Amino acid sequence: KQHPTLLLPIPSIPPSIPRWKQLISLQLSSFATDELLYQIVIHHHSCIPQLQSLSMISSIKITDLGLHTLANFQNDNNNNNNNQEENNNQHDDVIPSTTIPSKPLPLPHLREVDITFCRNTTYRGTFPLRDRYPGIIIRRQPEWMTGHFITPFEDDGVHTYWADGSFSFERAQQSCGYVCDLKSWNEHGNNNNNNNSIQQSVNRSCDT
Repeated sequence: KQHPTLLLPIPSIPPSIPRWKQLISLQLSSFATDELLYQIVIHHHSCIPQLQSLSMISSIKITDLGLHTLANFQNDNNNNNNNQEENNNQHDDVIPSTTIPSKPLPLPHLREVDITFCRNTTYRGTFPLRDRYPGIIIRRQPEWMTGHFITPFEDDGVHTYWADGSFSFERAQQSCGYVCDLKSWNEHGNNNNNNNSIQQSVNRSCDT
């Protein structure tokens, strides 16, 4: 019998981690860290071999390094300065992926990763995951922000947003790009109790 979802609000996985052989969905909430992802990867064969979905919403201690751990990826040029650079809206050159395909997949059944509001991760930091897990869903924004939206702006047409924050607009200029930063309205001191009611985003666009 499979255990569909487990909530695990703990800061780290101890050596005596229970062996959830049939676990397919793990929700770490805001407690995930790069070190925790490393522990998940090195223990997954004996503890969670069937893991398909990993949620880390609002985990501010997750960085691109943690995402690369999930992809069994190493890049000597990658560091936290990349995260700060992107959040400061400086120019973000796309770095070609150098993932080594011959390495075994750390989580061979992984199909979905949710890093919504993980603000120390970047759009380009998800590239190794995409390369290593074909068809994986990487969510960087709330589900309600994904889809097709008709806008009232002249010549803008339909705006389409995908789960990873990339977007496409039906207009001649600045018609594609991605959301590089997203935060809850409550982070600005708003008293609204619904964290998902309003978000502030910073988009990167490019001419087509």
